[in-house]
Amino acid sequence: MHGARGLFAAQLLVFHILGVEWPLYSFMQTKSGMFFFRILEYGVELFFCVSGYVMVQALGRAARPATFLRDRALRILPLLCVVVLVSILFGLLDGKRAIWLLPGEALALLAVANMLPLPGIFPVPIINPATWTLSYEFVFYFGCALWLALQTRGSRLGTMVLLVAAAVLFLVYPRGIPFLVGVLVGCRGGAAGGGLARYPALMTLAFLAGWALMQALSPTLLVETHLWEWVLDARVFLAVLALACLYFGFSGLVAGGGALGALLISRPLQVLGTISYSFYLWQNVALGAARRILKLLFGDDPHGLVNLAAYPILTFAILLPLSLVSWRLIEVGCSDGLRALFRLERHRPAVPAAGG
Repeated sequence: MHGARGLFAAQLLVFHILGVEWPLYSFMQTKSGMFFFRILEYGVELFFCVSGYVMVQALGRAARPATFLRDRALRILPLLCVVVLVSILFGLLDGKRAIWLLPGEALALLAVANMLPLPGIFPVPIINPATWTLSYEFVFYFGCALWLALQTRGSRLGTMVLLVAAAVLFLVYPRGIPFLVGVLVGCRGGAAGGGLARYPALMTLAFLAGWALMQALSPTLLVETHLWEWVLDARVFLAVLALACLYFGFSGLVAGGGALGALLISRPLQVLGTISYSFYLWQNVALGAARRILKLLFGDDPHGLVNLAAYPILTFAILLPLSLVSWRLIEVGCSDGLRALFRLERHRPAVPAAGG
């Protein structure tokens, strides 16, 4: 899983690099280039699948629903808050988006909404594009915590209500369905899937290609479509086939099968997996910084060969050390400090009353 996180984070970096308007990679404007571009985009779904698998294990260790949610919040929110604040600072310096022209109070409320995070599930303007995926993640975490609470109380009716609510959510937000694939693989012990699981790379690529083909058949962005719209045409059959491929591919990936398994345990991907959360959240900041530097050095030429060649190199050169520092100081340092504070508050002995 560690190496998989690193690989998927790198996949999304390539997606973000190729998708910018400056510098302009013209081959991305072709039909084949756009299809390849969409394949890269759905690394997000692969991250959702990893989360579903990991949460099965986390729920097995969780003592209480509140503890589970607290641990998730301490893992996710400190870095997200910092990234949102830095993104606001960069945005105010740039001033090209309308949201930066909002009054101070409105911008502060918008910042809080992005830190929670609300954009994605709720129609709130996004400050950092990565926020919408974390919105999906937190809805999934709340569902896991509710399931844990219902299991503790043994409420069959409550479990049925939860399942109905989950079904409604996936009707509205079908890009979250890969969470369930990860849960299914986790519940079956990981190394399931039969013969096709021996080819995790091929099966994962088949899922990504199927999801990209669904985008090609959709009149709007896939994130803006709903499951009932897929049912009305051939996309629902394509979705089922793609998700089946994801199940086999992810089962094989968990089992470490094929050449992909050997790649995922390599040192570079293990390091990248360790810092994958920081590497993902800081991508847009690094991309913006690289664009500013290149414009200053080589001029505002979106088709310039120097800009086209230097942009991915400079972006990675900024992003990697930034992610390493962010992981050490915020993900490890800040989050561990907050966990220690919570434990201190919980176990602190009562102070006797004066004279007692």
